[in-house]
Amino acid sequence: YGLNDYRDQALLDFRLQSEMAAIFGGGAVAGENFIDPKSNKRKLHMRGVLDFDIQNIMKTEADEGVDAFLNRAMEELFAVNNGSSERLLLYGAGFATALANSKWWQKQLEANKTEMKWGVTWKMVESNFGSLRGIMDPALSLTGEYSNCALVIDPAHVRLVEQVALQERKLDLVSAGIRNSKDIVLEESITLELTNPKAHGLLVL
Repeated sequence: YGLNDYRDQALLDFRLQSEMAAIFGGGAVAGENFIDPKSNKRKLHMRGVLDFDIQNIMKTEADEGVDAFLNRAMEELFAVNNGSSERLLLYGAGFATALANSKWWQKQLEANKTEMKWGVTWKMVESNFGSLRGIMDPALSLTGEYSNCALVIDPAHVRLVEQVALQERKLDLVSAGIRNSKDIVLEESITLELTNPKAHGLLVL
């Protein structure tokens, strides 16, 4: 385990923090709201798609099984909007546990159908209303309260706004007389915009 491994791990952690900021807002990453740099008093919360964009929030009803809930959710997500016939399903660890008790989901997994897209291996699942690309997302579990949730995203209706592209700056701290090291600072600023809010959803168990 060498220096390059530490650099790779730092990059993965950086991208995970960026993903969490885009989904949940800046407060979810920092653990608390930000302070306005002008007044040093007023608290701010950086924008996240869960806070502002997603309009379909579906929760399980009393005595409703996982299969019945998923069927109802898929109907609402696919049938009542002009979204795509294929969506992404990003779920937390708690939601994954519930899926293990779903006969419909397990039957789909028996087909062992996977597909590589965007550098990710997705589980391909077919419903009567449309197709799903499913994968467990660590970002949902790390926030705690979203572990039992799943995000349904229509990739055709997502726009990535890139204020600052991913870049690195090398700091020569030796020449500056600070310490005997040469550090690298990663920088990136992105925002996700959902262009058809009703095509996406949050499933809550």
